[in-house]
Amino acid sequence: MEKARKILGSKIFKLALILFFVFLIGAFLLIREKVNEVRAGEDDNVGGWAWSENFGWFSGNCSNLGLCPDDPPPPYNYGLNVDSSGNVTGYLWSEHLGWVQFGGLSGMPSPGQALFDNGSDRVSGWAKILALGDDGWLKLRGNIAAAGGGPLRQCLDCDDVLDGEGNPIDVACRICFKSENYGGSGNICNNCSGCVRGAETQCGNCTDCSVYGVAIDRQTGKMVGWAWNGNSDPAAAVGAGWVNFSPTAGGLGLAAPWLETIYGEIYGKPFVRSPSAFVEVLGKYNATYCVLTTRQITHFTSKEGCLITPFESFDFPKTSNLYTNVFGKIDLAGILAEKYGTVQNINDESGIQDVLAGKVYFRDGDLTITGKTFNNGTGGQNGAGLIVVKGNLNINGAIAYQNAGVTNLKNLASVGWLVVKRDDGTGGNIIINQNVENMIGAFYAENEVTTGTSGDWRTDKALTVRGLILAHKFNFQRLWQSAARGSEQIVYDGRVLANTPPGMTDLIRALPTWREAAP
Repeated sequence: MEKARKILGSKIFKLALILFFVFLIGAFLLIREKVNEVRAGEDDNVGGWAWSENFGWFSGNCSNLGLCPDDPPPPYNYGLNVDSSGNVTGYLWSEHLGWVQFGGLSGMPSPGQALFDNGSDRVSGWAKILALGDDGWLKLRGNIAAAGGGPLRQCLDCDDVLDGEGNPIDVACRICFKSENYGGSGNICNNCSGCVRGAETQCGNCTDCSVYGVAIDRQTGKMVGWAWNGNSDPAAAVGAGWVNFSPTAGGLGLAAPWLETIYGEIYGKPFVRSPSAFVEVLGKYNATYCVLTTRQITHFTSKEGCLITPFESFDFPKTSNLYTNVFGKIDLAGILAEKYGTVQNINDESGIQDVLAGKVYFRDGDLTITGKTFNNGTGGQNGAGLIVVKGNLNINGAIAYQNAGVTNLKNLASVGWLVVKRDDGTGGNIIINQNVENMIGAFYAENEVTTGTSGDWRTDKALTVRGLILAHKFNFQRLWQSAARGSEQIVYDGRVLANTPPGMTDLIRALPTWREAAP
């Protein structure tokens, strides 16, 4: 835990603000499994299409066609899945050839089971076009070829190579091709160096090449390359022939909805879990620091490798405990009695000033935000403010801060949102519209936060929250998918500490203090 409480290795003092984030958000991040109605099944994390010049398109997921039945047995509710051990299982579908099965096959030639190697990005082994019987074996990696000398083309999954002081001295890529079009019989190579980034990244040398093959670009989740089905002589073109896993449009790719928190931790009670191993497979991280829960962690990752269970059980601040827990107190009675700032009663969002002016804005009933930008104060104006909703907060449009700097932190725009239950015990929810893509602020919901969804991964949008969220429970509903970032991404921006909204000081004071550590 101490590792996640310090700023390490910096010779220049940096504001600890940016690292504070999810110790607060994570305090009660009760992760619920993703709503996933349109996917092939909760274990299938590959979508898109492959292409054969002999037989046309192969669908990698029944959701491609909008034909996923409600609850059939496999393979009719079909898709491909790559699990956390790299095993590739499931089915492709061709209207001309029928089912292509991965995993669960008997009599496979060597090396057997289709397998993704996370270290090299290679996919090896076999699948089978079932209708072709013994002639249906689909080879995912060809024979070993001579090590590749440059230029190697279309290089992917590239990272800077750093010297001992952290300076870039080279670029290395895990995947390169000998052909500019992910090349058929052109070699596919791994472990490449001497690379130059550009519109097409090229490398000078690769140490491990095959005459053809399939790989997964871990940075994008995209499956690339070619597999072969036919007799021993590719020129005879018996069977499906070359199967392209990365056609120009709609290629197969590894993706699933996932939660990403940056500069923080995740706390769940009693579980922190996701139905998909997608994040583990591609080496992504749900939390910068620790993932903690009282019972079980499933398919959640930490950049620091910090997964702690069982962890201490915390009570959530709510009406019955006077909004108090181990982290501090939300003095709701004092807030509404003007102990922390002038209270301005509002009927709708028009009553909230663009410069918050250190006030508390109180709505006794539901409040809908259709879009709002909070401006920095000037002169002696306080840019912070607190919005208290006794009911539900409906967010139907983007919420943003003015894009301008300040010389006095008191002028910095900083908003807190406190959403509590009505006297009859209903409400206390933050309900985010499916079309909202950006939100800011320090959010507290006495009941539930829902992020909204169109119900279709092809039309859903990513959501970014800059600030922090504390809630009794969450329903992360977005189905938008990318290996590059989470479907919901929560990024701490430090404002809640830099200019604390009125009434939130005690809660913030109770959080751990961050200090610079000597390198």
